[in-house]
Amino acid sequence: MKLLEASHDNSPLGIVVSTIHEDELAYRLTEINLVRPPSYQWHRYQIILVNRDDSIAEWWDDLGPSGSIQQFVIPSYWEHTVAELRSIADDTRLGDSYWFKRSQELQSESTMIPEFLEQYEERWKIINNRSVFGYHGQKQRNGYTKLKRNHNGNSNS
Repeated sequence: MKLLEASHDNSPLGIVVSTIHEDELAYRLTEINLVRPPSYQWHRYQIILVNRDDSIAEWWDDLGPSGSIQQFVIPSYWEHTVAELRSIADDTRLGDSYWFKRSQELQSESTMIPEFLEQYEERWKIINNRSVFGYHGQKQRNGYTKLKRNHNGNSNS
């Protein structure tokens, strides 16, 4: 169980908590952009509503300077924990392009297709009795007869 600590003085609900548990059920998560008083710069805030003594209380976290990220609200209605809502918020903030780029990176690291093509070419050479001539002479592959080759779906003679 992890405690999260943050504070904010201007709550419309009046009840602000300084700590929440990650496994605690939450009502809603909101990410908004507001002007931060001391520096008067736009900052992004994450607000999570939790239950304290049968009342809804707010927990505020300053996420730093806001960028071009849209504001959003994730309703939970006491079905998700604080950790689950924060994970959903991270996914929402990163956007679909992040996961598309990540899948492209993983796919570019894969060697499955080139290895399949190499295996297919090698199998074709073996089935068609392809000779390989090298430095020390030749190597004849006699693993398949013409009858077996035609049986495997290859009708070339």
